[in-house]
Amino acid sequence: MCVEPSKQDRITYPASQNVCLWFVENPPYSELISGRKLCDRLKAHNKAVVRVEFDLSRFPGGNEGFNEISIDGTPIENAGGFGASGNPCGEDPRIKYERFPIDIGKFPLQDDFPK
Repeated sequence: MCVEPSKQDRITYPASQNVCLWFVENPPYSELISGRKLCDRLKAHNKAVVRVEFDLSRFPGGNEGFNEISIDGTPIENAGGFGASGNPCGEDPRIKYERFPIDIGKFPLQDDFPK
């Protein structure tokens, strides 16, 4: 679903568009991501499910993280903005949401991450 940026974000990151993506196999978990014309691009594709490529990282101390780097093979163009993981999108029953579910395939097991 496309997410309207705050007034401050529209001023600070005018080229950035925010979208919420839900994981196909875990719909309560969502990702809020931003990118140049990202909402426009997803609406134009008009697909029920999109494939997202992640860059997986391991940090000193064993913390692991990820960043979304492409959607359906097209790179996400950085235009500032921000992202969030968990359930940053919330839901309001009065709003009709445009959802773009993510099909991520399989995450590697923890032991498969680069050391």
